[in-house]
Amino acid sequence: MDILLYTHSDYFDILKIQLHYFSKYFPKDSDTYLCSNKLHDDCIYKTLLYDDTLPYASRILSCIKQLETQNPYVLIIHENDILLRYKQSFIDTIIDKMDANNIDSVELKQAPEKVYDYIKINEHVSLTKKIRCFYVYTVQPTIWLKSSIIELLSLFSDKTYRTIECVKVQTYVTNNYKTYILNDYISKQSIWYRVTQYFAFLHVTSREKLLPCTTENGLEDFIQDDHLYIQNTFLSETKRTYQKHIFAFEN
Repeated sequence: MDILLYTHSDYFDILKIQLHYFSKYFPKDSDTYLCSNKLHDDCIYKTLLYDDTLPYASRILSCIKQLETQNPYVLIIHENDILLRYKQSFIDTIIDKMDANNIDSVELKQAPEKVYDYIKINEHVSLTKKIRCFYVYTVQPTIWLKSSIIELLSLFSDKTYRTIECVKVQTYVTNNYKTYILNDYISKQSIWYRVTQYFAFLHVTSREKLLPCTTENGLEDFIQDDHLYIQNTFLSETKRTYQKHIFAFEN
């Protein structure tokens, strides 16, 4: 599996946090790539540059097409979804299940509703089909079959980050792809989402603003500890403003 970490130079302050955590799990010689409009001085991974004048979908597409590996799957994650915990064997099992069941994508956060049809991953985690109440396509961390995401982004190459989750894209994905999401019976509360301990991430920005670090967020203890560490280590002198609370969607 390739890992594509998407960023833009406007978010290099946030990327620094992500790279700190990524380096714990992915060495320099791993199949990990930065998808960016510019080089980042502290990035140990190969950078795949995109044209800044392109819309979001075309940026991602251009970077995927630059990959020279034969890996059939790619994990797409953004710099603001800070990867706190990662277990390779868990991801390997997901990919095996994707291959065996002809699955096009698996979103790596907890399903928002209780579900019953599943493909077992371990004793408490399974994969479940996305249904209509889900975003069947999302910009959240997702493993994609490369051929499927290339086809999708080629068809909707004009979409921006704000428009790519539109109804037209959702309808196309529903009709043409097999999309799954995690169903973890002991999932952990993160910001906005519940996550699995095997792929735990923290959403740190919303509409360019930081999300506040407070115990009132009700996060899992280890996620709260990491959020506090991030705040004290990387953001104590930040020039970014903060949303009023973690569910704010202010511009």
